[in-house]
Amino acid sequence: LYSQTITESLFFKRNRCANGKIWRKEVLNHAKDGSDYWVDQVIAPVLNADGKPVEYFSIRFDITERKKIDDELKQAKKGAELINKVTESVSESETFESALKMCLSAICNSNQWPIGHVYLPSLEGEEVLIPTKIWHLDDENAFSLFRNATDKSRFKKGEGLPGRIWESPQLIWIKNVHSDKNFPRNELVKDLGVKGAIGFPIMMKDELVAVCEFFTTSEMELNDNWLKILKSVAFQMERVFKRKRNADELQIAKMSAEEATQAKSQFLATMSHEIRTPMNAVIGLTNLALKTDLSPKQLDYLIKVERSAQALLGIINDILDFSKIEAGKLHIEDTEVDME
Repeated sequence: LYSQTITESLFFKRNRCANGKIWRKEVLNHAKDGSDYWVDQVIAPVLNADGKPVEYFSIRFDITERKKIDDELKQAKKGAELINKVTESVSESETFESALKMCLSAICNSNQWPIGHVYLPSLEGEEVLIPTKIWHLDDENAFSLFRNATDKSRFKKGEGLPGRIWESPQLIWIKNVHSDKNFPRNELVKDLGVKGAIGFPIMMKDELVAVCEFFTTSEMELNDNWLKILKSVAFQMERVFKRKRNADELQIAKMSAEEATQAKSQFLATMSHEIRTPMNAVIGLTNLALKTDLSPKQLDYLIKVERSAQALLGIINDILDFSKIEAGKLHIEDTEVDME
């Protein structure tokens, strides 16, 4: 609690108190030990008989813990929205590359990070990460030097930010890349135009499929809560990508099965036609032979041949019908039937 006259402080002359009104604001203060703390401060004037302020009194409440809880709630909400956006982006994308690009943009926009990029493992048998055309750039002209340096970079395990992420494999954060001894892109360009960096891997069944990296123009300051949220985002991306890959594999397996079924039906239909043609000849010639003069034994043999041929022809017709059903080409006829 303190008091002072109007003439003793220019500050009060310039604010609401000088006009006889109460001033209230949440203020960030710096303690002697270097720590920060928040206060909810109220300054009210004491008025004389003429309604003029003659002195002031102030009340301050420490709200540091409340502000901390508020910030944690805001970050949790922001993190949940980001995870939801990432999940939607992957689900709506038709390709792995388009999904990664949408996720980069979602993460960059949520954190106001101007740069996002993806490295992928080489498909040419080399144990190396190669740059891709998957970028998020707020300003392509402003970051052209950094992009050119990145496009020329290849990283083995343990080299640079992508290589360290690959080797870990876990989220890695660099406060300032200029003071980092393992950031080779510094050697390519004197001033890359970036300072803060962070990245994480996308893993599937212990296999690295991508490295996502992000950059800021100022030193990157992250608290433990937001680091946890980013790890959750990376984990969610892995889960959704894995689910999408499994769905794609199932779709491919389904298409292969359908193609195999169609090929089988086509084979059965072809073979049924090929077998039915000589079978009709066997039945026809047998019927002709039955009309000739035959001994009882010959007649018995030909009757059995004719019956067996008719039975086999019935099986062939059934196979042909089943193949038509599988191919969706069976036609049902509507005819009158005399039930009596």
